[in-house]
Amino acid sequence: MGESEAVKRYQAPAPGIAFWRSQGVACHRSAGEEVEAPRLGCWEWDVVNDRVLLSPEMYALLELSPRAPCEDLAAFLALFHPDQREGARKLLWEAAKRRQAFEMQLQRVHADGRMRLLRAQGSVLEDAHASRLCLVGTCEDVSEAPAEATSIEALEAMRRDFVNAVSHELRTPLTAIVAYVEFLEEDEAGNLTLAQQQYLKELSRGARRLERLVQELLDFGRFGTGTFKLECTPGDLALAVAEIVDSFAESAREAGVRLTARLKEPALECSFDAERIGQVLINLVGNALKFTGKGGEVVVSAHRDGDRLVCEVHDTGTGIAEEDLPRLFQRFSQLPSGQRLGGMGIGLAVCRAIIEAHGGEIGVCSRNGEGSTFWFTLPVERA
Repeated sequence: MGESEAVKRYQAPAPGIAFWRSQGVACHRSAGEEVEAPRLGCWEWDVVNDRVLLSPEMYALLELSPRAPCEDLAAFLALFHPDQREGARKLLWEAAKRRQAFEMQLQRVHADGRMRLLRAQGSVLEDAHASRLCLVGTCEDVSEAPAEATSIEALEAMRRDFVNAVSHELRTPLTAIVAYVEFLEEDEAGNLTLAQQQYLKELSRGARRLERLVQELLDFGRFGTGTFKLECTPGDLALAVAEIVDSFAESAREAGVRLTARLKEPALECSFDAERIGQVLINLVGNALKFTGKGGEVVVSAHRDGDRLVCEVHDTGTGIAEEDLPRLFQRFSQLPSGQRLGGMGIGLAVCRAIIEAHGGEIGVCSRNGEGSTFWFTLPVERA
């Protein structure tokens, strides 16, 4: 169904079963037009005219008479718990403004004191000229579902606890592996043959990569529990960039990629957590090398822009499609190209959390096939 048809249907006096089914919603009726044990109802809100329409199933779900008035958004939200009305109103207005899907949970309190938990979700429809805008949604009764299944917070906590437990279990044996690798690299066990040196090099590279992954998992857990803390001291961002670029020099040579640091000013001083900003730089430069083919180039630059410092990591690699950009900084979200090259999809999410904890911003500019520029900012004076 096209947008113009959706708007035409939207202007009809009542939604109609055909409309809701066209939206992929199963609204069941008996032959006698009586709703049987409804668990799902449909509604729509005309944002421009502030008019709310309910399907017959929605009236039955809320145990309302079809003649009960529900003329506007305020009247619709008045059917739910008073503590939820303002938050729901803001969420729906934000969804309309941003033209984005929405989801929330609402409690319907009946006159006899019974409470019903509903999961509300939907999306935005508008015509080609944006003269008609409506939110189309459903409400599903989830009162009898297990508490764990109806609580996004509970599910998130379970995942966070699992990740944290696995991370700590990996950390102990990994520490031993890294220690023995360093022991061998220092020739403490005797001279190694060229072949053995190469094996040790690959072992060291794998151990360091695993060490970074475990650190990202631990950070993920700290961000979720609010235990993540920065240790900021006066530092030089230009020096930090130069050191990270130098540490990737050998990896860049092996990949056949030219890696350079472009620093417009000899010193870029501000207060930051050197270890955490180093972690961000390692992630961004490592990704740039990973997605840049042989003969390509990666340039890391930093400069002052008013009351903030700006760092950019530009590559001539594969680039990113525009529709995939919003997913990049989401946790456990990977594009197909990233899945092929390994990783867990939390590195950029951790980078975002670190930069935002500093009071800065992080983002990306990219086009498919034209390379990418990842950037972040740090305030010169922290609040």
